[in-house]
Amino acid sequence: MEISYWQSRWRKDKTGWHMNHVFEPLKKYWPRLNLDSNSTVLVPLCGKSLDVNWLADCGHRVIGVDVSDRALQRIMHRGDASFKKSTQGSFIRYQSPRIELWCGDMLTLKKSWLPVIDAIYDKAALIALPPETRKTYVNHLASLIEPHTQIFLNTFEYNQHEMTGPPFAVHPNEINRLFRQKFTIECLEQHSLFDELSNFQRRGLSSYLVEKIYRLIPL
Repeated sequence: MEISYWQSRWRKDKTGWHMNHVFEPLKKYWPRLNLDSNSTVLVPLCGKSLDVNWLADCGHRVIGVDVSDRALQRIMHRGDASFKKSTQGSFIRYQSPRIELWCGDMLTLKKSWLPVIDAIYDKAALIALPPETRKTYVNHLASLIEPHTQIFLNTFEYNQHEMTGPPFAVHPNEINRLFRQKFTIECLEQHSLFDELSNFQRRGLSSYLVEKIYRLIPL
């Protein structure tokens, strides 16, 4: 999707994907990564997710990236920490002791601007992208990380012919194509969301909807 599409959704407050609570599988499975509390976590397409604050409360240094300044402002207004504003390339950067927020195009972020990334938390970033963009996104992630960097990945599976994205369906064969050369792929959980997300049924979904949680471990 074009950046202007997402910026328009935020301006119009059409953000139905936003969760008003911390993602439960994050709380359940994040300890599986066995990270030190002071590790650095990159959160692509973070929006105004409460997960950013939860990860910071765990002691991590969190770097969130999104194209919407409005979304990032929501994160900053939640806590008492003050943020210092600066620029880097085409990005606006907001920094506090635990949270760093970058406003701009994720695909133009450079490794030289970042600290060592110990983990990536991809909550619905990959599935927000159409098929023709996903490989570019994954390749760009690979350019930002280290040999030890793990990825916590959330995906949806459904019959793409029944509903247009976003969110898009990303099936195991594509996960394998995108990641198997550099990662061991561990599925931590899968469960049906078909009955919970009735709005998808109104958009045409009629057969199934499965959410999966993956841990990607470097080879």
